Amino acid sequence: MKKLTAEQFREYAADPLAADEKVRRWCDVPENRYYTVAMWPAERAGELRVTMELHRVVRAPKISKSNQSQAKSECHHAIEPALKPVS
Repeated sequence: MKKLTAEQFREYAADPLAADEKVRRWCDVPENRYYTVAMWPAERAGELRVTMELHRVVRAPKISKSNQSQAKSECHHAIEPALKPVS
């Protein structure tokens, strides 16, 4: 079990969703795990527990069809110089 500092806990309590990335960094919580932060009783406030039984699905961002041709052309240009023969 890990515990947030008083300042970290205040930041988390003000906006838990906005603080998610910071909490994960502060407490080394893997991206694919859920965690809980105790809000009460006062003596346990800030205790962080990683949920070992549940896993988050972390996926790459989707590319819409309108963006696929642009992504392919950018990828092609990035690879093209490596394919040119050496003089």
